[in-house]
Amino acid sequence: MCIGLLYAMKGEIESMLTEDTPLLQEKAGVSFYRIREDIIACCGGVGKVNAAMATQLLSTCTAPTSF
Repeated sequence: MCIGLLYAMKGEIESMLTEDTPLLQEKAGVSFYRIREDIIACCGGVGKVNAAMATQLLSTCTAPTSF
């Protein structure tokens, strides 16, 4: 089971990021981070178009079981 978390800005996710948190990939300006073994978070940007794009990329690239 893998959970996908979607955030608009990196400032919202910074409290979960540490120096050891790996950046999985960056695609189309969307950064993907592995917070835990079963949790992947991404920063998609502000706005409904960016949210839709980030959701599609999160779904396609990481295949989470829950959002």
